[in-house]
Amino acid sequence: MSSVEGSSEDLEEEVLELDLEWIQQSRINGPCILRSARKWNQKGFSAMTTETWLVAAAACTMIDAEEDQLPASSINHVVRRPLIDLWADGGSEELGLARGCVVSLNGIKDVVRQLKGSGAVVSTPAVGVNYADVNMTERMYRCENAAASGANEVEVLASPSHCGERNWGELYQETLAMRDACDGAELIVTLPTEELGTLSDIYKAALVCMMAGATMLQPTPLDDQNDRLSVGLAVVYAIKSYFKNTGIKVGLSLNRTRSAGEVLIWLSILKDNLGSAWATPDLFRVSGTALIDDLQLLWSNLKRGVPES
Repeated sequence: MSSVEGSSEDLEEEVLELDLEWIQQSRINGPCILRSARKWNQKGFSAMTTETWLVAAAACTMIDAEEDQLPASSINHVVRRPLIDLWADGGSEELGLARGCVVSLNGIKDVVRQLKGSGAVVSTPAVGVNYADVNMTERMYRCENAAASGANEVEVLASPSHCGERNWGELYQETLAMRDACDGAELIVTLPTEELGTLSDIYKAALVCMMAGATMLQPTPLDDQNDRLSVGLAVVYAIKSYFKNTGIKVGLSLNRTRSAGEVLIWLSILKDNLGSAWATPDLFRVSGTALIDDLQLLWSNLKRGVPES
């Protein structure tokens, strides 16, 4: 699949009217995506274990304070400390830093205060899995609260019921309302992959959420590596189609990422399918408990000349 290179001028996120005709006519080749996922999995990441790619992976990493069980008092130190020790080799201290952190809504004010002036992104899951069934008033309140507390990004779960019923109109209206409630903070929409079921419906739900103003899409994580790649590729193809038709760049976010190697594979996928702009922290984010340790191990092995299998 050819690379999609857009204008060097970044377009602001926009809201489009819901185009049901576009959505209903959308078709993707499921078997082709499954074959592509297996190909990427078999290809692996050993060829990408270079300084350039590892620095890129570190730059796209978000510290998940809740998943990593970090107390609020230590977040400032962890986020401001490089994930890989580049300056020991004469590099810049600004390289090797994580992009930012993911914190709960309850602890966000303290973290925003700690990280003031650091340039780190603070993201909070305002409407997660535990709030999937709460009423719309509560969802709106949580989005407003997150933005008012200083979050740069607000994560919300696309309605599992609307997705399960393929009710694209209601999904659009609800996503748009939460986007407006974020009051300038960027909106990351998590797609409930199990409720959507098929790659085709994941693709369509992604289009709906982008039309409603999502600045990043995040599929719910799956256990099997091939399944994660397949679902992620369906989202990537939706992002590609949306960019080709609208000129609007939407990013990809992945949580519970298991290894640095998985991140390197995704950086290659994004670069090959969407272009170099998507292999950057502005349009790609990852987080995961084991990710940082694995990234540091790959860096150490690279410096010691230990080959990756």
